[in-house]
Amino acid sequence: MNNFWIRYLIFWIFFILLLVPFFFIYRFWFFFRDPKRKIPSGNNIVSPADGKILYIKTIKNNEVPLSIKKDQKIYLNELIESNVKYDLLVGIFMTPVSIHYNRFPFSGYIKNKYYTNKNNSRNMLRALLNIIFNLKPLEENADYILENERNTILISNDKIDAGIVQIADKWIKNIVNNDFKVGDFVNKGDKIGLIRMGSQCDLFLKINSNYKIRVKERDYVKAGSSVLIDLID
Repeated sequence: MNNFWIRYLIFWIFFILLLVPFFFIYRFWFFFRDPKRKIPSGNNIVSPADGKILYIKTIKNNEVPLSIKKDQKIYLNELIESNVKYDLLVGIFMTPVSIHYNRFPFSGYIKNKYYTNKNNSRNMLRALLNIIFNLKPLEENADYILENERNTILISNDKIDAGIVQIADKWIKNIVNNDFKVGDFVNKGDKIGLIRMGSQCDLFLKINSNYKIRVKERDYVKAGSSVLIDLID
């Protein structure tokens, strides 16, 4: 064996020896970080997830226009079994370096929760590339928004109704929620649970007061601590 092949073999041996520990550090420490968050006081709605704002959509006639393929739409009655007429949607894409624990965006009562399995889930790479290269609309060709496994939690108080939709990546299929039940009262910033290794969190809202949106597309937000919306009495 000549010197070139010896060096080539040594290179790959060292590369693998470095790659394996890096993977385990990322997989079992970095990804499952769960830092404490300072929950802001006041009359507001905080982010349910860490990540980039993928879209902020106005909902009309109980449907959400999305530029996925040929202007496909989200029909709320397919996602959320509720009589609430939601009028705002905030989508948050959780990047590979985001904290993946989700939190409740405001205090209220759990009205319902249900899980939807999908056999034709898609990967989330396209949305990540859209964000990295600022390809607008950011949800373009992101089929997973309509087709992937999801978990939905309905929560409300006297001013807000919300549907928190956790969407899992094709390769994940492991949405883990804490032990809360329908009828339980939860506080703003309480942990919902996490989606392992890759995900998105959509927040459907019906706000029964005046409000001001504090974020825009591509902003980076943190679960429980970043204010999405201020309520104005």
